[in-house]
Amino acid sequence: MKYTLLIKEEADLDVTEAYRWYEGKSKGLGDEFMIELDEYFSSLESNPYLCPVRYKSYRLFPLKQFPYLIVYEIENENVIVYSVFHMSKDPKKRYEV
Repeated sequence: MKYTLLIKEEADLDVTEAYRWYEGKSKGLGDEFMIELDEYFSSLESNPYLCPVRYKSYRLFPLKQFPYLIVYEIENENVIVYSVFHMSKDPKKRYEV
């Protein structure tokens, strides 16, 4: 079963900010970030149950190459991404949706 990925505006802003930051550090690094993130998003569409529930109904999917977590939950056939959270930020803000 394929799930529908819904990316909230806040998560989209997180992604844009990260892309710009990495691209500013090294040309092409932002593209590498986006490629990895797209692969993880595809994995979530195929199997959102890869990651256990960590808090209330939220799940965390850590990226391998970059220090980010995808914060999401599953509702029916939808995977809702609330945040692409940098791990150096205050963990209390991770679940602010």
